[in-house]
Parts: sequence; C-alpha cells; structure tokens
Amino acid sequence: MRFAALLFCLVALSIAPARSAEIANPNDTARFLAGLPPSPDSPLAALAKDPTWQSYARRFDQIFGQEDKGHLGRVRAFSKARLTTPHDTVFYFFSGPDALHAVALFPTATTYVLAGLEPPGNIPPLTSLPRGTALGTLASSRAK
Repeated sequence: MRFAALLFCLVALSIAPARSAEIANPNDTARFLAGLPPSPDSPLAALAKDPTWQSYARRFDQIFGQEDKGHLGRVRAFSKARLTTPHDTVFYFFSGPDALHAVALFPTATTYVLAGLEPPGNIPPLTSLPRGTALGTLASSRAK
C-alpha cells in the first residue's frame, strides 16, 4: 500500500507541466522526498519550512528510527562481525529502495555502484507544482 501511494506520488509529480525556471538538483529532490532537509540554497528550502512537510519529515524520522533500531541495526552488527575487510567501492546489484542495505553492510565505502532492473525515470520537478499540490501529494502519500 505504501509503495503504491509513493509510486502514485512520483508519477503525479513527474508528469506535471514545468512552471518554474528554478529546478532543484537531484540530491535536493531526493532529500526532500525522503523527509530530509534540502540544502539551504535549494529552491525546495521554502517548502521544507512548511508545517505539512515538517510533519511528513517527522513521520519519516519515526519510520527510519524504528527500522534503524531493528532490522538495519542487526545488518550493521552482522557487517561488523563478518564483513571485516574494508571496501572503498561496493558494487550492489539490488539497488533502489534496498540501497539502505548496501550502506548498512559496507558503511566505510566511499563509492557505491548500484544497479537494478527498474528503468530510470525522470526526476520530478517539484518546484514547478503549485505549493498546495506538492505538499498535499506528500501528505496523501502517507500510509496509515
């Protein structure tokens, strides 16, 4: 259900017509969608100050906090005990949302090369949407 809501959100955002010449960079867009603050000079910085986005970000903090204490904590413990050879570059062929495991398994790597079967898509131009549409879509993507 969460995946379907997130997929809907991303599709809706990616097909919206461009209305702004100032487009956020891919890193800031990813951070914003993940509930992390974009860089201070990002065109998304103003949206990140909105209470709707802040509530969205707090919910993501809760979700990742639970995941970090549980599953990802065990993955990191396994890595520390069993994967003791340091790796600067990691080739990880199960990327996408599973990129968290690559980082948890190999936390000291400086380069991650990720691959997957899903075709790449367009980065949604969040700054081209009306403020209420962008924030409303994020709020409605939240699963109960």
